[in-house]
Amino acid sequence: MRTRLRLDQSKQKSGPSDAVKRFSAAFSGPVYILDSEGLLIFANKSATEAFGSARMGAPFLFKFRTPDVRRMVEACLDTLQHRYCELHEKSPTERFFGVSITPV
Repeated sequence: MRTRLRLDQSKQKSGPSDAVKRFSAAFSGPVYILDSEGLLIFANKSATEAFGSARMGAPFLFKFRTPDVRRMVEACLDTLQHRYCELHEKSPTERFFGVSITPV
């Protein structure tokens, strides 16, 4: 059975701090920030450009449904340890991404 952590409701509703948003925006690649439930709370501009828009507050796995990404996110939420996988998309053009998730 999966253990789920709960965030303080006031923190969860406010999303990441401005400093975290600026830090994420500094990366040239896609960055998503999830809460401890796996809900999407921020996506940088590169993420939106690479993968399209995503609804904030929705489960991240609604956006990325591949089995490898699902296993990686669930394992990170369960163990609170860094995880990595590769994402291979074939449509509209073939592309590969290294996907890393780290609890903070």
